[in-house]
Amino acid sequence: MEWGHKIYFWLLTIIPILVIWGIYFFKSKINNFNLPFGVYFNQIKKNTSYIKLYIKFSFFTLALLLLILTLASPAYGEKSKIVKKSGIDIIIALDISRSMLAEDISPSRIDRAKMELSLFINKLKSDRLGLIAFAGLAYPQSPLTIDYSIIKTFLSSMEIGDIPVGGTNIEMAINTAINMFDNGTRGGNRSKVLILLTDGESHDGKAIRAAKKAAEKGIVIYTIGIGSKDGELIPIRDKNGKNKGYLKDHGKPILTKLNDNLLKEISSITDGKYYSFKDNSQDLEGIITKISLMEKKTLKEEFRILKEERYQIPLSFALFFLLLASFISERSNKKERKS
Repeated sequence: MEWGHKIYFWLLTIIPILVIWGIYFFKSKINNFNLPFGVYFNQIKKNTSYIKLYIKFSFFTLALLLLILTLASPAYGEKSKIVKKSGIDIIIALDISRSMLAEDISPSRIDRAKMELSLFINKLKSDRLGLIAFAGLAYPQSPLTIDYSIIKTFLSSMEIGDIPVGGTNIEMAINTAINMFDNGTRGGNRSKVLILLTDGESHDGKAIRAAKKAAEKGIVIYTIGIGSKDGELIPIRDKNGKNKGYLKDHGKPILTKLNDNLLKEISSITDGKYYSFKDNSQDLEGIITKISLMEKKTLKEEFRILKEERYQIPLSFALFFLLLASFISERSNKKERKS
């Protein structure tokens, strides 16, 4: 016999207290009780069958005992059951390179991405979530966890310039995610999803190589391209938000463009999908929600031996005794009155 909620056993202390009070009550038959409304109460005593009252009290006490046992969830015996589970691990890799300061997405690529990601995290319930920041290098911000408050704290603190090496190293972001999945899902059989948010300005072939490695590990990569293909200048702002000009390379302003061809190829290699987020007409939160729902359709089946719950037995008897008690009248019959 096993009990699912042993915490309710403390309620059993009520039973002996109730029994002791009942013994005292019936032994005294209320004669020694100094109560008001004497005339009326004496009439009640004359019309009361203490035998019936005792039986009714016993039934109520027994029913209370059985209800407490019901709350404690008794279980014995075993049953086999196939349990379907939808386990999913999601890692979000967010580009924090300087090109993410471009304002072709209002208020800027990076600010809008962080805002929408925060709203998305609020909707998660049981999925594990990890976070990576990348630019010229990639660093894990949080391992896989269901403590979403930690993820949101790290997300809000991520800033452009946190990573000293410039550029957009997508290869390192993917490889970092692979290592996080390997460390976080050993012995598990969970769906693994990498959501890559970037403008895609990585112009070497190493990102493709990393995507192929991820595909071999069973990782599905969904890429979200942030920015416009026409390009946008990268503003330089002071602490007060005032524009002081634009980022330059060899004296010429840098025009940052969305490299969607690379992102489409990365997602295609891993059986993922590419999404474009190039203006305010699309909701990034909605895009990522669709991604998580798509992956939840991949259900895992596990064969388990479970304890058979038997709370129905004490509950049935409790209801039976309560029903019996309700049919018992405390009024004495004629024979009892004469005696």
